[in-house]
Amino acid sequence: LQTRMFTVSRGGFDTHSNQGSVNGNHANLVGDVASSIAAFLDDLAQDGLDDRVVVMTFSEFGRTLGQNGSGGTDHGAGAPLMLFGKGIAGGIYGSQSNLIDLYGGDPRYTTDYRSVYADLLDDWFGLEDAVVDDILGSTYQRMGLVGSPINVGVGRSDTPRTFAISQNYPNPFSSTTTIQYAVDEAGPVTIDVFDMSGRRVKQLVNRHHASGQYEMQFEAGRLPAGTYVYRLSASGVAESRQMTLVK
Repeated sequence: LQTRMFTVSRGGFDTHSNQGSVNGNHANLVGDVASSIAAFLDDLAQDGLDDRVVVMTFSEFGRTLGQNGSGGTDHGAGAPLMLFGKGIAGGIYGSQSNLIDLYGGDPRYTTDYRSVYADLLDDWFGLEDAVVDDILGSTYQRMGLVGSPINVGVGRSDTPRTFAISQNYPNPFSSTTTIQYAVDEAGPVTIDVFDMSGRRVKQLVNRHHASGQYEMQFEAGRLPAGTYVYRLSASGVAESRQMTLVK
């Protein structure tokens, strides 16, 4: 993504009992989250950074509709997902769940959360459609959540100007080594390892990449000691380096 992501966890929402109403435990928890996010966004606005940050909520579980015998609600299948930030096109997206056509007693979701991810990866972080679909494993409907796409993740200063694969480190190595590489334009990338007879012994990478800097770990496993060649292929060109495995 070429930009930073942070996660903050607020526990205590597993309110199986005594959940309460507008002044109950659940309401207080939601209020705590709301006031915290509001204070954070106010700080960003004072520093002139409010157009470069998006906040997204997610939860490990949804909610059942019916109250249990302890005055609370148990784990369910659907839940709202909220986005905050100056760059978000505000409003309510999706349709309300049918309260009669239930999924095992739970509301059925009407929006796949991966559509939200697709929107943010596409319009906020600036990844190409093919890369987003590769990350998510399929194509998901775009929802138009981002009001003014600014592509915070792909500024030209972050784009490598060369196609290169670096010397692995450590080298020689006994079991695991690190390989860094850079691609200057989006497209398919492969990294293969060959023995000195030219036989491919392992494929390390074979997927679509956005332009950027990358790093991976190579575990030699049961390969015998010796000298190997690792080759990066992308955009119709290739570059190779040698590494030495010792046992």
